[in-house]
Amino acid sequence: MTAVFVADIGGTKSKLGVLDLGNEAAGFIAQAVYQNIDFSDFTEVVSRFFEDKKVSADIACIAVAGVIEENTVNMTNLSWYIDGNSLKEKFSWSDIFLINDMTALAMGIPHLGEDDIVELKGGVRQPEGTIAVIAPGTGLGQGYLVPHGESYIFKCSEGGHSGFAPANEDELELTRWLWQKYGFASAELVCAGPAISTLYQYYKEKNEIKGHESIAQKVAAVNDATPVIVGGAIAADPCPLCTQVIHTFISTLGGEAANQALKLYALGGVYIGGGVIGHLHGKVSFELFIERFLQKEKMRELLTTIPVYIITNSDVLMLGALRYAKDMHGNH
Repeated sequence: MTAVFVADIGGTKSKLGVLDLGNEAAGFIAQAVYQNIDFSDFTEVVSRFFEDKKVSADIACIAVAGVIEENTVNMTNLSWYIDGNSLKEKFSWSDIFLINDMTALAMGIPHLGEDDIVELKGGVRQPEGTIAVIAPGTGLGQGYLVPHGESYIFKCSEGGHSGFAPANEDELELTRWLWQKYGFASAELVCAGPAISTLYQYYKEKNEIKGHESIAQKVAAVNDATPVIVGGAIAADPCPLCTQVIHTFISTLGGEAANQALKLYALGGVYIGGGVIGHLHGKVSFELFIERFLQKEKMRELLTTIPVYIITNSDVLMLGALRYAKDMHGNH
C-alpha cells in the first residue's frame, strides 16, 4: 500500500487526511480538521495530525489557496509560507506535490456522483464544453476544466482578484465605499466569505436599513461575524440588515459566476464549491443568484442553457489532491 497524505489548506482551516493511493474506494484511513489560527505554520499542523492519528504517509499532495512557484507558496489570505521540499525532508516522504486549491477542486469534479452535487439552475450540459469552477471561502477561488480526449486539462486562476462590476445604484455606492476603504474593489471583496461581514459594515454605515440591536451586539463581540449574520437572516424574526447582506452577497455571486461562464464559454456547466455556500444552501433562497446570473442582456439566452451546480461533498479538494498524486506519482 502507498499511503498518500492529502491536505486542503484554506485561509481559515486545514483539512487533512491519509488515503491508500491504490484503493480510493476504501475511504480515509485517517482524517481531521484544524483551525489555522491555533498554529504558527503548516508544519505544526502536519505534526499534530500525525501525532493525533498515529499514522504515517509515503507521499503527499497539498492543495493550497495561493500561487504555487517551484513547489513553494506564500498563501494569499494567511501569512504562511510553505516549502514543499522542506516538508518532504521533515516527514520523509518520497514525493510531494503542492497544487493550487482550485486545481484540486477542478480535478475532483469529474469524479463527483449524483449525491455529491445539487442542481441550482437547470440547463443542458454539453460534455465537450468547458466547466467553470467558483468557490467562495476565505477567498474567492476560480478555476476551470477543458475537455481533452477522454479526460480534462485542469487549470486554476486568480480571477477572484479581478475587478468587481456593479450592476445597480446600490452596488455603485458599495463600490465607491470599497474604493475609499481598501483602495480597490475586487470580486473577492463582495463574493467571498469575509464579504458577508464587509457588507454588514457597509449597510450599517449607510444607515438606511435598521438591524436588530441584539445582532449588532453579537457581531461586535466575535472575530468572525459570518455565522451571526447568516443566523440573523434566517431567524424566525429575521434581521432586515442581515437579510439585505445575504441578498447582496448571493446576487453579486450570481453576477460573478455569469462573468466567469461567459469568459470561459462554460457550456459544461458552472460548479460552486467553497465553505460559504455550504452554510447558506438549504437555508436561504438562491433566486437572486439565478436572476443575476441571467442578467447579461444579449447573452441571457446562452446563460439560460448553462446549468449551475452546488458541490455538497466537503472532501472534494482532498479527493482531487489524491487524483493529482495518482497521476503525478506514476510519472516519477
